Amino acid sequence: MTETMRSKQKKETRQNILNTARQLFAEQGFTIATSKIAKEAGISHGSLFQHFPKREHLIQAVIQDFFDQLNSKTDELTKNSATIEAFLRMHLKILQEQEEFYSQLIREQQQFSNDIQAKLFANYSTLSFHMIKIIEKQTKLKLAPHMYFNTWNALLSYYILNKVMFSPQNSVLQSYGEELIETYLTMMFSEERNG
Repeated sequence: MTETMRSKQKKETRQNILNTARQLFAEQGFTIATSKIAKEAGISHGSLFQHFPKREHLIQAVIQDFFDQLNSKTDELTKNSATIEAFLRMHLKILQEQEEFYSQLIREQQQFSNDIQAKLFANYSTLSFHMIKIIEKQTKLKLAPHMYFNTWNALLSYYILNKVMFSPQNSVLQSYGEELIETYLTMMFSEERNG
């Protein structure tokens, strides 16, 4: 019984660290001191390192936690034969909910270790796989498969990274989400949409 309580408490502490780190990474970037993360999470610095022995482990876990949420939703959409528009809307909704975090992630990803970058690539590949499966259910692919996701991701990244130009006071994804979806669908599927 005690072990179950201890295990539950350990899981809750770990999730608290992940949530706190994600928020602080969003606000201050991925180079924030782990001591600040521990303090904000209400734990000792040593306790943080019991859960994540290295800073890189914490960064990996926060990124993976974010992508796990995204990938579980896309997996669900794929199984339920969703449309490409539904996929884009879901992707946009989750990114909008975590826009500050995602903005820091794409801004700083080139500075991450090769291991973290490889895991990021694997997560993007999973999203791409689901997107392509959804598209293949609707139409015949006319481009190299990877170009469907890469084009969507590039469009989002451009707007997010240039937020100050497009929507300095508000969420750029909220301000331009509908236009981004419509533009992507028109660019990639104009023949299917026009007749």
